[in-house]
Amino acid sequence: GHIGVKLIEKQGRHVVLTPEGLCLIERSAPLLGDLRVLLNIQASPSLKVLSLGVSESIMSSWGPRLFKSVVEQTDLRFEYYTHRSPVVRDQILSGRYLMGLCAGKFTPKGSSLFQELLFQEEIVLIPCQGAKKKQDIPLITIEKESATWAALKESCSKLGLKPDMTLGSFFAVAQMAQAGHGHGLVPMGVAQALGYRKNQVTRFKNQLQRPIYWIARKTVFQQETIQNLIQCFRSFKARDIFG
Repeated sequence: GHIGVKLIEKQGRHVVLTPEGLCLIERSAPLLGDLRVLLNIQASPSLKVLSLGVSESIMSSWGPRLFKSVVEQTDLRFEYYTHRSPVVRDQILSGRYLMGLCAGKFTPKGSSLFQELLFQEEIVLIPCQGAKKKQDIPLITIEKESATWAALKESCSKLGLKPDMTLGSFFAVAQMAQAGHGHGLVPMGVAQALGYRKNQVTRFKNQLQRPIYWIARKTVFQQETIQNLIQCFRSFKARDIFG
């Protein structure tokens, strides 16, 4: 009617979106995300409690130590939500979470998202337990659909590391290595969380790393409280977390 195009149409007993309707939703999604964020900020103008989406492998390893340090240095508190990194990013794009800490490589989606590299987390090899020297040992790592693998695949190819098995969790990869199923390619934080010291894993001299990003919508990033928080995160370096 008012916009001059047909947005819905009947398809049997159902009503479906037309291509024009789908296009309108796709274009308006960023605006709706910004509106949701602004309403959340308006409902809590002091921003003392912040919704934070966190990658599962980060939250299960070094993340809690980092967040504790940040909370001790500020008067902020977090509501934590843990997912795979792409899910965290989508929730931030939708405006459901104010910010996120994610790992891996992402394909840009529009201009409404602010993304800053905090540091690179080293990727290491956990040796297969009980393997014989002449044994042909499989290589296990994270599934190829993950954001971390998107960041690692080129470097792995250069190093001649070709996964024989992939799983949906780095901790599952590490447990498989501990049980003798193969070598496990995992982030340093995951190896340390399971009790491995640096001299107990194979390291690649910074040739294999995954990027750790701070992500927020631009409308959130412009808030003074968020600027101060990001500055606090920036003060942490990889050596502070992993030694």
